[in-house]
Amino acid sequence: MLRALAPLGRAQIIGRKSLAATVSARALSTKSKDGFDFIAADNTLTNQRLFHKTSVASLALFPLAIAAPSAMAMPFDVALSVLFPVHAHIGLNWIITDYVSAPGSPSAARIALAVCTVLSTVGLLKLSFTDGVIAT
Repeated sequence: MLRALAPLGRAQIIGRKSLAATVSARALSTKSKDGFDFIAADNTLTNQRLFHKTSVASLALFPLAIAAPSAMAMPFDVALSVLFPVHAHIGLNWIITDYVSAPGSPSAARIALAVCTVLSTVGLLKLSFTDGVIAT
């Protein structure tokens, strides 16, 4: 299959960016610095590690939350109410890096995503303290 793709070359256009530009943007975005950055969540190795840890934690906690009796489900609901939006926030920042290419737009898109992440986390936490996320 790789031989079939070889005539396309590295500069094959995917949408508006070339494959090489997309790969280099992703490589630069995850290795630029260390530390925590909420707005540009794909720019640090710490956030990349957090993304993978939230994935593993979600895989472990979700079946336990379903199997837990309703009285014991609230700690799982609270944990998942934070894990899911954080995981989605970091992953969607990679999508913004790859596909939002207009000048100034990545910053606006990242701020809009941060607002959506905070609102969804607050909404899920409110739901987990009232009816429960898993129960609904």
